[in-house]
Amino acid sequence: MIAECIATVARHVFTITPDNPRSLAADEYANVLKRYKTDASSTDSIGEAVSLAIDMARSTSLPVICLGSLYTYGAVINALNEKMAF
Repeated sequence: MIAECIATVARHVFTITPDNPRSLAADEYANVLKRYKTDASSTDSIGEAVSLAIDMARSTSLPVICLGSLYTYGAVINALNEKMAF
């Protein structure tokens, strides 16, 4: 399972609920990750997840890695641009 693989390398995971009727809800996926002893928080949007991840990266000096479908990456890039705007 991918959650088990993620748990071996992630310090913290911020989950979202993709806009897909077959997707797992953010809180359910966070609970799956917690079963593998990984800190996880469900978020309401990609923007919120990106913002929290960037804030955590700044305070811990750890990298941010985004995983998901190709459909999510446009929203991730937009959220990064908004968060990193000066």
